[in-house]
Amino acid sequence: MKKEPSEGLIDFNVDQTDGDDLLTAEGFVRLFSETIMISSPKSIATVRTPYVWKMKNQKDHKTMEQKEFELKQEKFINNDKTPFFIFRKEEFRKLFKHFSQFGKVFYPVKANDHIEVLKAVDALSGCFEVDGIYHIERLLSIGVSPEKLQFSIPIKKPNGVKKALKYGVNRFIIDTEEEYLKIRQNRKNIQFIIRVSIADILNIKEVCYHKWGIPIKKAIELANIIENDGSHFLGISFYLSQEIFNYENFSTVLDCIAKNFKGRSLSVLDIGGGLDDSFSSNFHNKIKEIKESLNIDTIIVEPGRNLLDPCIDMVVSVIGTAKRGDNMWAYIDAGIYSGLLDYVIKDKVFEISILDRTEPSSKTYKYLLSGPTSDALDFLGEYSFKKQLNAGDKLIIKNCGAYTFVLGTHFGGFNHFGFKGGDLL
Repeated sequence: MKKEPSEGLIDFNVDQTDGDDLLTAEGFVRLFSETIMISSPKSIATVRTPYVWKMKNQKDHKTMEQKEFELKQEKFINNDKTPFFIFRKEEFRKLFKHFSQFGKVFYPVKANDHIEVLKAVDALSGCFEVDGIYHIERLLSIGVSPEKLQFSIPIKKPNGVKKALKYGVNRFIIDTEEEYLKIRQNRKNIQFIIRVSIADILNIKEVCYHKWGIPIKKAIELANIIENDGSHFLGISFYLSQEIFNYENFSTVLDCIAKNFKGRSLSVLDIGGGLDDSFSSNFHNKIKEIKESLNIDTIIVEPGRNLLDPCIDMVVSVIGTAKRGDNMWAYIDAGIYSGLLDYVIKDKVFEISILDRTEPSSKTYKYLLSGPTSDALDFLGEYSFKKQLNAGDKLIIKNCGAYTFVLGTHFGGFNHFGFKGGDLL
């Protein structure tokens, strides 16, 4: 392996050339390469895969280069200090393109602020949804234009507003008149998007859904205040979380916006995140309908989990096992304090596999997986494997790109990859 200390890059130097994702010619299907970014707190590694050739109606045939790559990849994973992430950039590009068909992608930086992820979004001409000055400064440091940023948290620190304006950010989402006045006092010629309350529109009682958003009738009043004051009212935003995201709710919210803002042109409609691969033609038609009804120029989408999770995996090590009563426990070097909080807050069952080249056993071995800290809550549930786990084994936790890297802490004295002292300032 060749390492460039100045950039923290590791390149396996496997030859490849550019080409389409899939090309069929003379009985062969040529599968082209995928770039994988492997990141840890200290380094980023770029792994370039060689071509794989497949004969139609025959078993896969691997080239010597492919076998060499797999051995090098496994050697790297086995030798690298865990935990770390694997970022499949080609998969990311495909998903980004998928979500772009619904509208302009404003990537929510809060989901994963790793520099390589931000660069990947910028390379695809994406824009960014930011929640604070740290996000803004991180993006500006890699050359992102402030014109591509949208300050989306509805309630902001006063000094944060001043700094954002100084940096050139000029688009703000708000949901109160007080917030409008807080921002407006700094200068005119600011663009505002009003976030409406989905709890109000859908008559949801759970208090968590009332945290953000203004009732639709008050949104009309606030829009009038903004326009009469000489500022720019761009449009409306709303957010349906994954738990309540379905066509019925989506359609109800859009119908309510269309009804209450009828006869008025909106430059922007921000439909938030939550959308996934279940987005059907019904959603497309509904978006088209309201876009024409309100003469909307731009639909904004904010995919977070559904953009990141399929593209990023975590590699961890087993640090020990123990038999306790009737249960076998396996302790790994990552847990809820490494950002795997979805087990606790969303009851997520992770897809976990063991990195092993030996033939799987016919027997199934069950383990209770625990993180490395002393906290009894640092626990990920029960998982089954086709071989016994031992200290030093590597596990791959699939689909955990969102809200992991950014939620890692130093709890228990472990330097989880998400923790950087400067982030707390």
